[in-house]
Order: sequence, then structure tokens, then C-alpha cells
Amino acid sequence: MLSYFVHMLMDLKLDSNLLGLIYHVDATLNPPLLGTHHHEEWELNVVVRGRVTYLVNDQRWTIGRRSLVWFFPNQKHQLLHRTADARYFVAAVKRSLLIGLDVNGPYADLVKETAPFFQTSVIGPGPFDLLCRHLQALTEDGPATSDLNRELGFGYRSSFRYNHNDPERLNSGLRFLLMVAWRQHRLGISTTSVGLHPAVQRTLNLLEDQTEAVDLRRLAADGGISQAYLSRLFHRQVGMPMHQYRATRRLQRFWQAWSHSPRPSMLDAALTAGFGSYAQFHRTFVLAHGSGPRQYMDQNIQNT
Repeated sequence: MLSYFVHMLMDLKLDSNLLGLIYHVDATLNPPLLGTHHHEEWELNVVVRGRVTYLVNDQRWTIGRRSLVWFFPNQKHQLLHRTADARYFVAAVKRSLLIGLDVNGPYADLVKETAPFFQTSVIGPGPFDLLCRHLQALTEDGPATSDLNRELGFGYRSSFRYNHNDPERLNSGLRFLLMVAWRQHRLGISTTSVGLHPAVQRTLNLLEDQTEAVDLRRLAADGGISQAYLSRLFHRQVGMPMHQYRATRRLQRFWQAWSHSPRPSMLDAALTAGFGSYAQFHRTFVLAHGSGPRQYMDQNIQNT
């Protein structure tokens, strides 16, 4: 078995003249749900529609419309779940974009070398509409939304790079975006998290890191609860049944393995990801992407 499954340090595949990126995540386009990962850039998410659920530091955060979500550089996080209608903007910027900001002023936390902590807030309708218009404008002259929803995360095409036809506008716009969003965040209403039950957290850790079957009976017993209660608790706290989460994680591991260089065969990548057979992998892939893997690759993955 190949070993690809570590907490990913993501490469955002930026062109050398860009200091960040921005794209519009649309759940109807079936973008990948990443496992636990981190990157060297600041990340801001702005939720436009639906709800998204993140796991950060053993806490679950379910975020809705008008929410700002901040991930500090190198902060490990995972998108656990999103509703079928979810849409949100993702902006990521290099630290160098923030050079010159006053370390003692309103942006002090943005320029710290060490991240204080994950933060979220809900902002007012007026500032939210302004941010969305600015975000949408910055996506102009960049890659197509469909390409970004497919490529960002694993980079299925080895040749893929995030580029922009007006890099100066994008760079300056991203700096302005972070400054405005941070000021609104400080004025917004803080959101709260839900601490995960230790048995749920242990289950998530095992499903994240292992391709072998998880002994739910032992996990439940170790937590002093029944297997049936663990299943119900997992569904309530994570936002999806355990079998669905397991299938999602296996599919994530497939993409991570299959996008590796040199590229393995689909069967090898599927078995490495923990699927028991190609048929099981095929069923999971169709449920997630609406077509079989070979048809999907022929239609969507070009210039590999």
C-alpha cells in the first residue's frame, strides 16, 4: 500500500506574481471535501448560502449565511460537512501581503507571527453585501468557477496553476478585502462551537488516519456508551451518519492518492484509500459526482 495520508500541507498553486487567490465554492459542483489540512497562507471564508461545518481543535463549528471564518497560517482544520445548497467564498493570502500594517493597531492579530486562534463571526447585512460584491469582482479575470471547484484541493491536473489576468488588481484587492473583513469581524457577533464527545473525537481521528475498519463496539465501550448511542451521537455532532463520513473520507483519500505523482491506477488508488473493491469505490464515486470515475475523468480531467 502506498502511504499518502498525512495532514496535508497544501500548495495553493499560485502563479509567482500573485500574493493570494479567491474562488467561489459551489456545493452543486461537487468540489472535494478535504481532510485535515493546513497551509502557510491566511484563509478567509465568507458564507453566502447554506451551512458549512468545520472541525478545529476538537471543536465543531456550524456556520451559516453572513458568517466570516478565519483560519490563521498553518492552523489545521477540516471541512466536515456542507449542505447541498452551500455557497461560500474562499480567499487565501500570503503573509507578505500584510507587510506595513501597524502591529499595534486594529490589524494587530493579522500580522502576528503566531496565530492566536480560529475565529468566526456573523456580520450585518450591509457590510456583508459590500464584501460579497467585492469578492465577486475579484473573481473576474481569474480561472473559471468550475475549474476552481474541481482543481483546488488536490490539483487533479499536474499543469494547473491559479492565475489572474490582472494580478495587480487582485493583490491590492485581497489586501483591502482582509482589512475591511477584519474590521467588520471585530464588530460582528461571535459564534459558538460544540465540543465533541471524546468517543466521537476518537472515531473521527481513526477515520481520518486509517484505511482499515474501525471497531465501533470497542470505541463505544472505551467511551462508556453503547454502539447505537455512539452512532446517533456521531450523526448529531458531525452532521452526517458515520457510514457516509467513512465513505467521504475514503473518497478524499482516493483523490489524494490518485493526484500523486507518479499517478497510480484508479484501482490501486481506490484500494489504498480503503475501499474493499472497485465496485464499492464506483458506487461511492457515482453518489458523490453523479457519474462513474472513468466518465468523470474523461469529461473533466484534461491535460493530466
